[in-house]
Amino acid sequence: MKAILRIIIMAIPFIVNAGEYNAAEFYSQSADYIVSPQNLMEMKHPFIVEQLKIVEAAHPQIFLREVGQSVERRSINMLTFGQGKTKVLLWSQMHGDEPTATAALLSVYLYFARNFDSPFVQELYKNLTIHSIVMLNPDGAQRYQRRNAQGIDINRDAQRLVCPESRVLKGIKEDINPEYGFNLHNMGGRETAGDGGKLLNIALMAPPFNKGEEASPTRDRAKQLVVEIKRILDQLIEGHVAKYKADYMPRAFGDAFQHWGVSTVLIESGLTDNTDPH
Repeated sequence: MKAILRIIIMAIPFIVNAGEYNAAEFYSQSADYIVSPQNLMEMKHPFIVEQLKIVEAAHPQIFLREVGQSVERRSINMLTFGQGKTKVLLWSQMHGDEPTATAALLSVYLYFARNFDSPFVQELYKNLTIHSIVMLNPDGAQRYQRRNAQGIDINRDAQRLVCPESRVLKGIKEDINPEYGFNLHNMGGRETAGDGGKLLNIALMAPPFNKGEEASPTRDRAKQLVVEIKRILDQLIEGHVAKYKADYMPRAFGDAFQHWGVSTVLIESGLTDNTDPH
C-alpha cells in the first residue's frame, strides 16, 4: 500500500504545478500514515466507516458524506479536502478484492490533516478540491470478490448503469464535474516490469476515449500527468514502473470518464518485494 500512497501524494502537485517539493521526503514519510491492517483482506466495510470518521475528525477542513448505498444497503462514502477551483475525483475498490487504494486514500487524507499548515498542503488546499470515493463496492469487499452483490463487474457498467454503485460514481461525476480523475486498482502482486525481472510496483495508463485511441485535449492532459508521475517514480523506484496496456473498453469507467471530458489516469498497484502487502 505504501506504493500507491506515495504515488497519490506525488501525483496531485502536478495538476496545479505546485512548485518544487521533495519527492524523496514524501516517499520516506508515507509509511507514517498507514492505518490499515497488515492483511488488507480484513479491511471490511465497518472498519472503513470507522476509519473515515477518524479521518474526518482529524481536521475541520476534511469533510465526509454518504453519497449512496450499495445493493445490500451499505454506505458509499466520499472524503473531500480543499477549496480550489480545480476539482479532482479519485475512486477506489470498485473491485471488492482490490483494497490497496482504499487503505491509501485513508492515509492520504490523514496526511493532509496532520500537515495542514505546511506550505505544500496549503498550496493544494487553495488550488484543488480533492474528492475521494473510498470503497465503491462495499458488498464485494465484504466477500473479497471482484463483482458486486448482483454478480456484476462495476467496471463494465459505465454505459448501462445497472448497479447502484455505478450510478453513484456517474452521479458524483455529474455533480462535481471534475477536471481530473484517478481510477485506482490492484494488479497481480507477482508481475514484473519489462525484462529486468523487478516486481511491478505501479502501472499507469491514460485510457483511450474511443476505439481509434485518438488524441484529445482531455486525454493529452492525462498523458502529460502520467509522464510526470513516471519521471518522478523512476527516480525513486526505477525499474518497478510500467505502462499498463489495455484495449479500449467503452463499458469501463476509466475509458468512459475520458470520453466524458475528465482527464483520467488509471493506477494499478502491485508490490515492491515478496513480503510486504502494504
